[in-house]
Amino acid sequence: MKRKIIPAGLIILCMFTVCKQEVKKRIKEGITTARTGLRVRQSPTIYSNVSPLYVLPYNTKINIIQYGHESTINGIKAKWLKISYKHITGWVY
Repeated sequence: MKRKIIPAGLIILCMFTVCKQEVKKRIKEGITTARTGLRVRQSPTIYSNVSPLYVLPYNTKINIIQYGHESTINGIKAKWLKISYKHITGWVY
């Protein structure tokens, strides 16, 4: 019986496609703790434009859908989170 060899790139592409589809799923829920509001950004960087529609108020329930890279901002080390709230999806720190 002949065995078929599948190129590694094809396997990685398939894995990426599956992972990309899984990103939309909620990892867990969270609650905002920033007393002055939490800015929702388009990408995980402080240089990203703040989404014009939202600054999430204190104590708002959000869905965390992806963990991003770790950054240090104003001496605080934490990961960026991709979140969804109602019809808004963006990044918070």
